This record gives sequence, structure tokens and C-alpha cells, in this order.
Amino acid sequence: MVTIKPNGRVEFRFFARGARRVQVVGEFTDWLAQPIEMSPGADGWWRLSTPVPVGEHRFRYLIDGRHWMTDFAAFGVAPNKFGQFDSMLVVTKRAPRVPQPIAAS
Repeated sequence: MVTIKPNGRVEFRFFARGARRVQVVGEFTDWLAQPIEMSPGADGWWRLSTPVPVGEHRFRYLIDGRHWMTDFAAFGVAPNKFGQFDSMLVVTKRAPRVPQPIAAS
């Protein structure tokens, strides 16, 4: 499941009870070059809240480094060159930048 929050951040949620690791991979992570780790919940749901650039993006979930899963509850799906489906994410609002603290001199 994917939700765009009012602050512009994207919240990813994926149910994978028993998984040891769940990552979000997609065009906005350069696929496997910079996967984003999700955090597990005791209820079996994995969660991640992160900024994603404005635009239309393909993505998938990678479970335990070897199982590619499609999020059919996202903004749609599109066939990929591997004969499977990628999830679609459409971001129309940029997440605000978080101000960095100024170091004391």
C-alpha cells in the first residue's frame, strides 16, 4: 500500500510476516543501487516513510533479497521486461526539506 501524506512524504506499507528484510526498490532508488530498507512491525506490516521526487515512478518490494513483489494497491501496475508487473507511484507534490541544525561556533 502506498499513501502520499499531506507533508509530501510517501508512506509504503507491505505485509510480509516472517520476512527478515524488506526493501523498496524502483526508479527513484536506481533499483538495486540504493534500495531503501523498511522497518518491521510486530503485526507483520513493514513500513517506510520517505521523500520521493515528483514524477511517475515504477517500484517493487524486495523480500529477503530474492523475492520481487508487486504492490497491486499502489497507483496502478505496468508490465515490465521480465514478464511481471511493476507497481506505479505518482508523486505530484514535493516533500518539504527538513532544515538542518546550524552548528554552534
